[in-house]
Amino acid sequence: MVNEVKLGLNHFDWDNEALSNSPELRFPSATVGGRYNYPQVFRQNVQQYRDDLFWLKGTHSMKLGGEYLYDKHTGFFQQNLRGTVSAFSQDPNYAAVFPTVDPATWNLTAIAPTALSYVQGFGNFNINIPRNTIAFWAQDDWKVTQQLTLNLGVRYDNDLGIFDPSLKLASGIVTPRSGDNHNIAPRIGFAYDVTNKRKTVIRGGAGIYYADIQANQVIDQQIFNGQQSLQVSVDRTSGSTINLNAPFGSTTGAQFLSGAVPVAKQQVQILGHDAHTPYSLQSSIGAEHQFGKDWTLSADFVHWRVYHDWIRTDANLLFNPANGFNQSPSLVARPDARYTGILAFTTPDAAGAISDGLQMELRKRFSRGLTLGVGYTLARLKDSTTGPFYYPNNQYDLNSEWANSVDDQRHTLSLNGSYQLKWGFQASLFYHYGSGQAYQVTASANPFGNTNVTNRTFKTGVATYNHPANNLPSATAPGYFVTVRDQFYGRPIQRVDTRIAKKFAVKERLKLIGMFEAFNLLNYQNYGTYNTSITTKSFGAPAQNTNLAYAARMLQLAARIEF
Repeated sequence: MVNEVKLGLNHFDWDNEALSNSPELRFPSATVGGRYNYPQVFRQNVQQYRDDLFWLKGTHSMKLGGEYLYDKHTGFFQQNLRGTVSAFSQDPNYAAVFPTVDPATWNLTAIAPTALSYVQGFGNFNINIPRNTIAFWAQDDWKVTQQLTLNLGVRYDNDLGIFDPSLKLASGIVTPRSGDNHNIAPRIGFAYDVTNKRKTVIRGGAGIYYADIQANQVIDQQIFNGQQSLQVSVDRTSGSTINLNAPFGSTTGAQFLSGAVPVAKQQVQILGHDAHTPYSLQSSIGAEHQFGKDWTLSADFVHWRVYHDWIRTDANLLFNPANGFNQSPSLVARPDARYTGILAFTTPDAAGAISDGLQMELRKRFSRGLTLGVGYTLARLKDSTTGPFYYPNNQYDLNSEWANSVDDQRHTLSLNGSYQLKWGFQASLFYHYGSGQAYQVTASANPFGNTNVTNRTFKTGVATYNHPANNLPSATAPGYFVTVRDQFYGRPIQRVDTRIAKKFAVKERLKLIGMFEAFNLLNYQNYGTYNTSITTKSFGAPAQNTNLAYAARMLQLAARIEF
């Protein structure tokens, strides 16, 4: 029996500062100025207290433990603190308006007549989220027979207070609530040595796993709640332009915050009253067999199902029974007249994901200077959300969001090998193939006036350029069609990467390794971005993606010292 007590302290921080102390100016073809959401200052301090008990008794190997984390998020996260012109009617003469990078030299007066809207943030953007996370676990690895081992376990997790960060708002749109107190997660697994010679094994298992609560949802609620901070805007009218040097005239931010000068209704962000901790059910079954001394072949079927995943809805809309969508806010008053949208992070029953995959691998362990590996996966992934900031097409019909995920890629094949040549040379090769991946599609319209929507609904008669079979008549709204989510699949991708290395012995314990590397050696044309708006003629056309996975052929020289 061994008991370990562990204490830990972790600090993490990062700062994003705008290089230009200026507004962000968004022209049709370019953006000028410091980013609208800078500066950002994040600090995270975590205290960790953990106890692990290991107890080996007979055929049982038991583990019991508990952990407490005190995690405090602090910092500063703002929006539009220096002001943002969100739209201009035309591009300027950039060289004349912006002669240098110094904002003091910019001619804002010259571009003011083309500014369409301006917004600036005022107030308290400070973050203060203390978290108290606890966990307990127990596991028994029980060797039932010489050939069979069972793994039995259970775990409990709770993020105390994460759903109630002591945020008291006079508006009443946020109400205190406790955390999830029933996060009990059982697990079971087994391994069976078929021949009792450690050559063939069948293994499997299943269990429930609770997710970590992201701080982002609580941070947004703490800052963008319509009371601690305000987003004040002004629009160009037919009779006046926006004075970019003094957009609000002589009115100060303090006057807006105190209510002395009224502002337009705010859009706020909250954590949904009924949000829960997402969790997944994961299971697998498979086998592995060893051939000779160096080769192994394995195959596993893996299934997981995510429940209560994150999705975002507008809690300040009214349901329209005539068409199954929301009432248009421009025609019908919102339920809470104090705000425009009340954007809520929620975890409903209908939000989740399902994955099934067959994973196979053939591997040769290193011998006679050679190592090889081949892996193939046949898989399918479905979901109804892409994360906490995803807006559904119709928040009153979340079941219709279920479709192939944007991460759905049915076939992947990878091959890698390395061979030790004479005179200290080593040659390596990696090949990867991936079938076309799914992409989210939209229809460029907003038929029911909800601006917080991933729209796939359009009126009968609107020209579309996707396959007509993917456009289905709305079951509730006569005269409208809804296109299938994530229907478009991109082209397959493949690449060959190689390396030739030479090792030089400088001294007995000092070696220099020179390398020549080629990425995408055969210069395959791989695409990772497409136009996925079904109401534009260029639907399906590829666009540039600068991610390394889609880059053209690159050659590289490198060196490494080993000692």
